[in-house]
Amino acid sequence: MRLTLRLHRFELFAFGATIATLVVAAFAGAAYIDNLRPAPDCYDIAETLSPTCEEAFRRHYEAQQALGGLMPPLLVVTYAIGLFLGVPIVARELERGTVRLAWSLAPSRWRWYVARVVPILLVLVVLTFAAGVAADRLFAASTPGAPGAYLSSSFNGYGTRGGLLASRAVFIFAVSVVVGSFLGRALPAVIVAALVAAIGLFGGIQVHQKILQGEAVAIPIDQNGNGGTGTGPGQGDLFIDQKFVLPDGTLVGYRYFNGSDPFDETTGNSKYPMVALVVPGERYRFVETREALVLAGGSLVGLVLAGLVVSKRRPADRSEFGAPLAPTASPTPWTGHPAAAPRRSRIITAPNSNAHARNEPASKLLKRICRLEPGGCGSDCGAHPATGTSVLVWWR
Repeated sequence: MRLTLRLHRFELFAFGATIATLVVAAFAGAAYIDNLRPAPDCYDIAETLSPTCEEAFRRHYEAQQALGGLMPPLLVVTYAIGLFLGVPIVARELERGTVRLAWSLAPSRWRWYVARVVPILLVLVVLTFAAGVAADRLFAASTPGAPGAYLSSSFNGYGTRGGLLASRAVFIFAVSVVVGSFLGRALPAVIVAALVAAIGLFGGIQVHQKILQGEAVAIPIDQNGNGGTGTGPGQGDLFIDQKFVLPDGTLVGYRYFNGSDPFDETTGNSKYPMVALVVPGERYRFVETREALVLAGGSLVGLVLAGLVVSKRRPADRSEFGAPLAPTASPTPWTGHPAAAPRRSRIITAPNSNAHARNEPASKLLKRICRLEPGGCGSDCGAHPATGTSVLVWWR
């Protein structure tokens, strides 16, 4: 775990510091906005507002507009961290060629993969969940409206706050790991992963909208267009569509009238009763939890798929510096002292008795490495005649 965090210390520090700064700023901004909120009596219905209430509303509104600008960068950084932490986990090591030796020494590629993914995933969940809570707090403070609005039963700002923000960031992370394991190149994987994640999230949102349309309920709208309890969508309801009610009870839209005006020319009211199709705000937590679970399932499938790719693929034909390895037609075993090997060769030595921590004979270890380098090993696996150590040489 410590090694994994060290390998990604730059990305972790950069995004961690950025998110921490934005989270602190969001909480501080929300507290400042709440401190400027007008007194409760200013919200009482009256013909005119007192000068004190007018000034209080003006200052409060200006603070909401100014500090509400923290939301876009918080959302961008939260989504970007999943992309830029997910791609390098596999792609960067494949690109540098460091996986050849790592996969030959590791007890299994799955253990290597899990050791690389889990620590980064845990850090990602903590950071993005904190960002979601901060976005929830800032959105509650910066949204105009009367005090006491409960966002836990409101679809306002759905998908841009709370735990769902962290779920989407984890989904982007999983997509990035999959794309990185397939491509094996960091920069192309970032571009492709961004496109795939955007298409996946957009497609998922469209499918979810279709599901919500089937769960919408019809709420009557009064002919004067005034909303209220039982006479129109509530403040926290998710608006889906608006329909006309025919005499037989059928709900139709504007297309049903084929261009004719469904409103009375004299009064301006609809000739038919109207209803709003909405998802009640009380279902917010259920809808949010359902989408979060679907995203979690998709993320799990993606991470397992990336693990399967890692377990089956061959290391990229690249050195640890990213340069292509030069093929060798017929490798020649090196039987001299390792220090006298050709300048551009690589030497791996292991004691004859044990190899690394697996208690495996050195000859078996070197044969495993040879299988990873089919064009550069051949019969190079053997014991050094003078020192008794196994020596493997291949050229690049």
